[in-house]
Order: sequence, then structure tokens, then C-alpha cells
Amino acid sequence: MMEQKMRTGSLLFIVCCLLTLPGCMSTWSDKDYFLRDDVDMSFISRIAVLDFDDNDQGDDVAEQVRDLVTTQILARGLFDVIDKGLVKGVVIEESPARGRSYVDAASIKRIGQRLDVQALLLGTLDYSGDGRKGASTFPELSMTLRLIDANSGMIFWQASGRASGDSLWRRILGVSAEDRYRVAMRLIGNLLSTIPGQGQ
Repeated sequence: MMEQKMRTGSLLFIVCCLLTLPGCMSTWSDKDYFLRDDVDMSFISRIAVLDFDDNDQGDDVAEQVRDLVTTQILARGLFDVIDKGLVKGVVIEESPARGRSYVDAASIKRIGQRLDVQALLLGTLDYSGDGRKGASTFPELSMTLRLIDANSGMIFWQASGRASGDSLWRRILGVSAEDRYRVAMRLIGNLLSTIPGQGQ
């Protein structure tokens, strides 16, 4: 009887410790962002999401992340988004010498006019890979998103962040790490939450 009470007490103590450590109860993520305070972004209703740059030079992860970002923007009701096929065609026509994802100051305004958008969303996949702690492996992801004025090329908003599928409580309880999709969706949600009207 005494042994059972001690076991129950130990379990309750561990649970209480975990509940008082929010950082231990969830997989970790980190973010930083810039928001131009002299611009009212409420005039932005339609945007174009350009191909993401891939600093990590992975396979097609950047394209997948771009699709997830577009889905989250639409699901949150932030902006209307132009179909990526239309965007790709216009970008190639406006900057044929530099490839499908490159835009310069001269072409930004023309792209905006042709697509009838107020802003362009550009993204960079900084890292996509696996971390390891002991025998456990887990996905890690970092990216940068930026929203620029289609008329001037000025950055309205930029956010960078990283996230991992690992957490202390998962390791303590023997729960497997989050998969890459969930890590990406959580990181994207954290970044987009810094856009005005989405909460901080």
C-alpha cells in the first residue's frame, strides 16, 4: 500500500513539474520578425506567392513549404492568393535571364501590375534536415518569409524562425517526434501569426 502511494506520488510530481514548464510540454520553435510601423497593410487584399529560394539546396522541400504557406494564408483569411501557375509564368517572362525565382527591383512593379496584386510574398528555406539526440532523430526546419510592396519593392513585413520535432516531454514519455509536415505547419503558423490582426 505504501509502495503504491509512493509510486502515485512520484507520478503526480512528474506531471506537476511538466505542467509548470511550458517549454517542456511542446516541441520547440523560435521566431523573430520585423513589421514596418509607418505602413497600414489593410490595403493589401491580393498577393502573389513566388517560388521559394532554397539555401539548403534540398530536393523539392521548398516547393512543398510554399504550398503549405499558401494554404495557411488562405485558411487564416489573410489575403487572396493568385494561382502559382499564373505567378510562375509571369515571373519567368519578366526575368528570363535569372531563372524562375529571381525578381529584381525593375521587375517587381511589372509583376505586381500584371497579376493585379498589392504585394508579393517571398520565402527562403534556410534549413531542412534531421537533428539527433542520443538514439532519437527528429526533423528540423528554418525559414524566412517576407511581404513586399508590389509598387516600390519595400519590405512591409519579414519573419524568420526555426522549429524542431523534438521536445523534452516526448523523450521523457517515449513519444515519437513530430513529423516534418507538422513541424512545418507549426512554424508557418508561428510566423504568420506576427502579421497584424493575427495575434502575437
